[in-house]
Amino acid sequence: MLWLLALSSPRRACLAHPTQLLRLRGGQSPGELSDVWKKRLQAAVEAQQRDQLGEAAELYRMAMELHPPLQGAWPVLTNYGLSLQPSDPAKAADAFRKAVELAPDDKAKADSHFNLANALTDASQPDEADAAYGACLALVPDDGGAHYNRGALRLTRGDAKGALPCMEAAVRLSPQDAKAHLGVADCNMRLGRPEEAEASYAVSRKLRPEHALTWASSGNCAEERGEYEAAETHWKRSLQLAPDDGVYCNLGSMLRRLNRMRESRDAYAAALALNPRSVDAHIGMGKAYTAPAGGAGSEAQRRHYAAFLARTYGEALKLSPEHVGANLAVAEGLHMWGEHGPCPELGGRSAIDFYRAVLQLAPDNTNAATHAAYDGAVPEGGPAPQAGTFGEADAPPGESVAALIAPLPPPGASEAEVAAAADAALSLWRRNGVVVFEKLLTPHATEALLSAVRAAEADDGATDYTLVTRNAKRGTRSHKALPVSAAREALGEVAQRIGPFLSAALGGGGALALMESGFMVTRPGAEAQAFHRDVAPGVVSASSLAASLQVALVDTCAEQGVLEVSPGSHRFDPAAPETTSFDRRVAAGGSATAGGAAGGGGGAGGG
Repeated sequence: MLWLLALSSPRRACLAHPTQLLRLRGGQSPGELSDVWKKRLQAAVEAQQRDQLGEAAELYRMAMELHPPLQGAWPVLTNYGLSLQPSDPAKAADAFRKAVELAPDDKAKADSHFNLANALTDASQPDEADAAYGACLALVPDDGGAHYNRGALRLTRGDAKGALPCMEAAVRLSPQDAKAHLGVADCNMRLGRPEEAEASYAVSRKLRPEHALTWASSGNCAEERGEYEAAETHWKRSLQLAPDDGVYCNLGSMLRRLNRMRESRDAYAAALALNPRSVDAHIGMGKAYTAPAGGAGSEAQRRHYAAFLARTYGEALKLSPEHVGANLAVAEGLHMWGEHGPCPELGGRSAIDFYRAVLQLAPDNTNAATHAAYDGAVPEGGPAPQAGTFGEADAPPGESVAALIAPLPPPGASEAEVAAAADAALSLWRRNGVVVFEKLLTPHATEALLSAVRAAEADDGATDYTLVTRNAKRGTRSHKALPVSAAREALGEVAQRIGPFLSAALGGGGALALMESGFMVTRPGAEAQAFHRDVAPGVVSASSLAASLQVALVDTCAEQGVLEVSPGSHRFDPAAPETTSFDRRVAAGGSATAGGAAGGGGGAGGG
């Protein structure tokens, strides 16, 4: 999410009238020369009053050169520094340091410290700037502007805790200052206190209803609080006042998570109309894709999808070639749609090229490390696996669920029967990347899991991923964590029945461990999901592989289909040994998560 800090940095001017400045000359010069410096000084003040600061700074400099006593005049040095600050803040800070020394009283000295702090802020010297604000406040503790600017400085440095008391002091001293209330709100948002932040945002909106950034930040806060209608209202009000590509991206992101895909794409398109170089907007357009019915069944669909990747994530990579997320999205998209060879729409690069780019940029990315190890493995003395194959070139991937069904050994089967069933399942998995086991659970285990799911779904305290990981319409789909302890016996039965297959698929010889479990409930009105990789990167350690099992507790095949994970979405490379040597096949520092076993009885869990 893009957080918009709606802060400003007021400048305190010290514009004296030209005749007042002329009295500060401190001595007489020869007649003609005296007339020249007086004219330069008067012209400088007039230029500064017209906000022509570059011209004013040069005229002040000339006047001080022509008449050196002006270099010891506090008002002249102050005005010179203010004029110089936009173009050369470091040199302006030098002028303000001298003004501090020459200030005639504490009020003038405080003003000089204030101006020095602002110049140091602009000159990217935050420590010195903070100290200068402190010196100002030591002389004039009730200076609301100094409290505010010090808070803004600290907030931009990431010190929300240190900024908050400064902003609160600014509000106490100037309760009608909308930006001070906004500063308090922004601090509380950074500190993870959205409820307190909203109270301050509301005051700021009331005091300054036409300030676009206040509405934008209010939208961020509302979304953080789960108040999506309010977030949409606030962001749209901000966009009415001042169209902004970042706000459109925030709106598009929320609409996508609410499964309002068309509106999400419209928001990202509006962002691109304002800023065609917005990487976030191009990536957002990619995320807002909805897979067509029928999956990746035709060449025309694959070409259409490859072109889509090129004009969304591909455009983002043209602008930001080292963007890890965009590289990974293209790699996953090509891989899941069965595009394993060079892709003409993406400059002839293949999925493995993008995975390798991710691994170069992020060596600890487990997803990319897995593909670099398996997809890119080259057998010693032999050619690399051909693009589009899944380990058995003479047997194409199954085109229906029936072609993916593996036998299960009957209760009490011999070791030989168990091994034969595991080998058959392993062959299907290696060929297709997916294997289906029919009637995996006993009725008792099914009912136990259903009871655990119903209890967790009704539990507001259960970890909920619905809006984070799924494009869910409200009320049509829920996706939550299922505590392993809540259904240990039934989950153990699943692991036991396909344990031989998992042991052969994952290799390593160690005991199997259930890392995590969750469930999804779908109801009428739930839209089809895009194909996706089901094993979450980073779930396992560098020395482990993982399998994802999807178990259909209620038969929803007729209405919703059976597989969320696309067949062929994870290739198996027969050239790679069952237990991969990570030192040899994965870049230093990399770990791996096997994406090859998406099992179970299908994708959708019934409601």
